[in-house]
Amino acid sequence: DEERRTEPSLKYLFTEVFCNLAGGSELITAPDLEITKLLVPKAAWQVFLDTAEIAADHMPRELIPEVLAALQKGKHFIVDASSAEPTTSMSGAAAVKDVLAAAAGKKLSSQQLAA
Repeated sequence: DEERRTEPSLKYLFTEVFCNLAGGSELITAPDLEITKLLVPKAAWQVFLDTAEIAADHMPRELIPEVLAALQKGKHFIVDASSAEPTTSMSGAAAVKDVLAAAAGKKLSSQQLAA
């Protein structure tokens, strides 16, 4: 639902998930509802991790493996369980947005989310 699954709302929900996985006191909103998950397709999981590694470039290098381990631990909060099983492995990072694009807060369509 593109009315509720806007980029800012997904960022907020993902922040809840990551902070909880990293041991913070943040609670995950409705953890059993698919609409509160990022819904990364199974085939794009490695791309997601590769992108997270690049996006963490401002952190001390020794903490990045911990970030990736936390994401792996919470994969069920991030991946779309109903997406097709990957037939080929995707890898490589997606483009990390620049500051202007990140601040734009545009709504994402279902097609953009599925891409």
